[in-house]
Amino acid sequence: MKLLPLAAGLMPFVLGWLTNGYVLANPEKVPPLLPIAVATLVLWGALAFWFRGKLTKTGLIVLLMNLIPAVILVLLGVQELVFGAYWGGLPGIWTQLYYLPLLNLGASLAPWASFPIVLYTICFLLLAAASLAGCKLRERR
Repeated sequence: MKLLPLAAGLMPFVLGWLTNGYVLANPEKVPPLLPIAVATLVLWGALAFWFRGKLTKTGLIVLLMNLIPAVILVLLGVQELVFGAYWGGLPGIWTQLYYLPLLNLGASLAPWASFPIVLYTICFLLLAAASLAGCKLRERR
């Protein structure tokens, strides 16, 4: 059961891939970016809510759910801050697509951010907050 919250960490990959697919298939249309971000966070919180019903420790759930997002954030930081460019091929593409569903919301919250890593960090914090909120909501039930 403890592997499910960890596996849930892959969900933003799927949502990012779908968002990217929509953008590429409909270049003349602006995708509904804010609703996509809100839906991503609601789904993330709902997963945490469900996991909290199965596992007893909120901290463990938040840690496991956000372990993959944290690794992706570190990889993005290495690409941006150390190498000064994103990796080519699938590793570079997938790390950038991971936070794509949340980037518009992150940019709205930090219009002053001049480096993408700042936006990615905000997206990570949004995911962490949503998972914590989902767990806490379950505890109140």
